[in-house]
Amino acid sequence: MVITIRNIPSFQVHGTTLLTNQLGYVHYNENDGFDKGRVLEF
Repeated sequence: MVITIRNIPSFQVHGTTLLTNQLGYVHYNENDGFDKGRVLEF
């Protein structure tokens, strides 16, 4: 089984909008679509 990390369009769950900005495994080129400007720091 191969599981890849990909960004998907925003979607809603019970009225809450969820966004993805997954870096994934760079050496497997899973970082397509990752945006350095869309990161939350806590």
